[in-house]
Amino acid sequence: EHDRAAFAAKLGLAGAREFEAFALELRLVGAAGDERWVLAHCSFFTEPAAGDEGNEAGEHACLILQAQDIGARRRAEAGLQHM
Repeated sequence: EHDRAAFAAKLGLAGAREFEAFALELRLVGAAGDERWVLAHCSFFTEPAAGDEGNEAGEHACLILQAQDIGARRRAEAGLQHM
């Protein structure tokens, strides 16, 4: 629940573009209870708008979200802590 709340709080700032980019490590839990760790990167970019849409510069602000599986790294870190 903590990961979900932190991610939702960060994404909640997107409407006002209160950030340029952020990265969070998140623990995802599937319906069967299986865990997966991901590193989520979120950032804005702009692209030309079609017609008269977009901002004053004729651009659309877009949000891109990338998730990278970091499970192997997390398991290796946990193994090192037990040595």
